[in-house]
Amino acid sequence: MGTYSLTGRTLAIDLEDGSRTRYDVAIESSANGPILRTVVYAPVDNRHWHGVFVQETRDTTNNQTYYNEIQITLEFDAPIPTTGTGSCALTTSFRVIQKQPASGIDEDYSGEFNLVQCQYGANSVDGYQAIQLSSLPDGSHPNWVKSNVQPKIWRGFHVNSALPGCLSTSDGWQKQTGTPAGL
Repeated sequence: MGTYSLTGRTLAIDLEDGSRTRYDVAIESSANGPILRTVVYAPVDNRHWHGVFVQETRDTTNNQTYYNEIQITLEFDAPIPTTGTGSCALTTSFRVIQKQPASGIDEDYSGEFNLVQCQYGANSVDGYQAIQLSSLPDGSHPNWVKSNVQPKIWRGFHVNSALPGCLSTSDGWQKQTGTPAGL
């Protein structure tokens, strides 16, 4: 069991075991009902989008035992239109902060995935503007960094005109009938 709070677009989920997760969310309409998008980027300007994703665990005396923060900035070569098809290119800048005090881990790593080609066009199911990457961004970064950053970008993105000011991935929770077990 646990609690949650929503401040602006930021959802914080606190569980009784001391774990806490924070990230921006957005509600999106789909053919199958509302979806709570959980990997959301806010616009910096018409070519840059930024997202922050935090996981943290504390023990029973409130000492931090684990902390993981991922900051990602997406830079497209040109603004992505809400309609039409075309090609684009994406550069991804990131920072990953990871701490596990008991293990002596205190990492702070910044880097960039260089230009990756992408395509955009309307999704035939829900009508949003889909952005698909031609390849998975890689680079000579440590595996622990790639395993934190790549899942936030590898599925591509979409812009839904019903969600102004938001770029999201397909990660999310579909609304269910009734209350899910445990809530």
